[in-house]
Amino acid sequence: MRFNPTTDYDSIVKNIQDLTDTNVSKYTLKQIARSVNNYLNRASHLLLEFSDNKNYDDPNFTYLPQGTYNIVNGERNITIFKDEEGKQIQKIRKVIAKDPSGQWYEIVPVDLQDRGEQEIAYGDQTGTPYSYDWVGTTMIFDVSPNYDMTDGLKVFYERSLDYFTEADTTKEPGLPEHFHDYLVYGASYDYCTRKGLQRKGDYRNMVEKIEQNLKSFMGNQSLEKNTRIRPIRVNVK
Repeated sequence: MRFNPTTDYDSIVKNIQDLTDTNVSKYTLKQIARSVNNYLNRASHLLLEFSDNKNYDDPNFTYLPQGTYNIVNGERNITIFKDEEGKQIQKIRKVIAKDPSGQWYEIVPVDLQDRGEQEIAYGDQTGTPYSYDWVGTTMIFDVSPNYDMTDGLKVFYERSLDYFTEADTTKEPGLPEHFHDYLVYGASYDYCTRKGLQRKGDYRNMVEKIEQNLKSFMGNQSLEKNTRIRPIRVNVK
């Protein structure tokens, strides 16, 4: 489905209006966009938490979910917060870096709260970084780099989904297509809750059902194996 196209049959807005018996004066496009974006946030959390081996990314984005950064002599801390399109980075999947000779290698994550990793918090050594911790919006290396390397750090991550505005028409949600109705029922539930309409319970149940299906779907996405429908053999006497 698309957000608000001229054709009604694949319109998120029109479906919401049908379920709530509203129009643009009763449930404005700004209100609908705001509610839909809230459910995009919830869906983004589910996609992140329940994805298996296949990392999910919103197809509305232009750039891949990865970024390059400079390694600067003496700088242990690098800000890793938003990507090139301004979307918040939610989880780091892998970090690779170039050593002083320009060869790529992997930097492993550690937790500076662990007793055995206190040197990452208090250490003042210099050299080639081999581990990091991501605290808030800052990546902290185990040592201060003692060399400069342009684009010497590459970070692979997962990010939040792309939002709607009231002016969007043909834009589609960054969700698997068969879960677009999650946004429809979510925004309809919000409206019915505000207005105290009895049907809100039915829409809440649909939201919860779709969330469970989305969790199951993402848990079965795998690069190594594909879940296939297998026939059941029945012996007929």
